[in-house]
Amino acid sequence: MEEQPFNSQLISTDADIEQLVKLYKKVCTENAQLKKQLADVLEKNAQLTDKIGTAIDHLEKLLSSLPTNKNKTV
Repeated sequence: MEEQPFNSQLISTDADIEQLVKLYKKVCTENAQLKKQLADVLEKNAQLTDKIGTAIDHLEKLLSSLPTNKNKTV
């Protein structure tokens, strides 16, 4: 009669293993999605950094082409 608790423990262990496998697969899928999101965000960040650099260059050129009035009176 002692076999019954052992068998029910095995069934519970099998169910626990099945649940762990499902959770593992879910976490792996989520991890892959997060890696893709991170790569997309990093790419967008690089694009925006380039645009900011270009804008800075344009502004510096515009500012350098403005006439300066050294005889300005206050």
